[in-house]
Amino acid sequence: SHNWERPVPASRFDEHPDWFAMRDGVRVPPTGRFKLCVTNPGLIRAFADAAIAYFDQTPAATSFSLSPSDSEGYCECPDCMALYEQDPNGRRSVTPAILSFYNAVGKLVAEKHPDKLLAGYVYAAYVFPPKTPIRLEPNVFLVWAPSFDYGFTLYRPELQAQWESLAAQWTQVTRNISYYDLPNCVHNDLGAPNPPGLKILKFLYPRLKQAGMKGVYVYG
Repeated sequence: SHNWERPVPASRFDEHPDWFAMRDGVRVPPTGRFKLCVTNPGLIRAFADAAIAYFDQTPAATSFSLSPSDSEGYCECPDCMALYEQDPNGRRSVTPAILSFYNAVGKLVAEKHPDKLLAGYVYAAYVFPPKTPIRLEPNVFLVWAPSFDYGFTLYRPELQAQWESLAAQWTQVTRNISYYDLPNCVHNDLGAPNPPGLKILKFLYPRLKQAGMKGVYVYG
């Protein structure tokens, strides 16, 4: 799940404003779905310490989420901006920065808990793989969530083609990957349920198996 607000709560801003997103040259006081400065060494250490503490206190747990908060507003400090790139649709992709953050935290946590996993979405502004390959730490486990196909949009041939292309690309990045999606939605404002979108589900599941996804969470 999205998990930036619990390990590093907004209350840390007064002590460590450099841990939080910069926009227009100013560190932004965190509100709502705030963003963090993923290249800041202190922030990375704090996140790793939170994961280590969680595993210390919950030894049966197998994973800890590094996933960013939802929505936009990513850090625009020089170090973070240097890692951003343009996605195939001409929009900003923060994927290299997010994967680098996952890796940096993963390295630190592995020193204490080498058998535990650090899980993170690849989603929204970081749904496209990096143009230059990034070798992931063995304890980093990705969850691909293609937000461009929510609702019933996977009926569209162009989105099916994009889905298949990205599934192939992400499974080349890592075999430690699962799938999360909302490809149909049975509720609506009128009260009567929508159909379950069987054609979409029949499109998804054979391809997820073929891609070797390690897990699937589909709901709607």
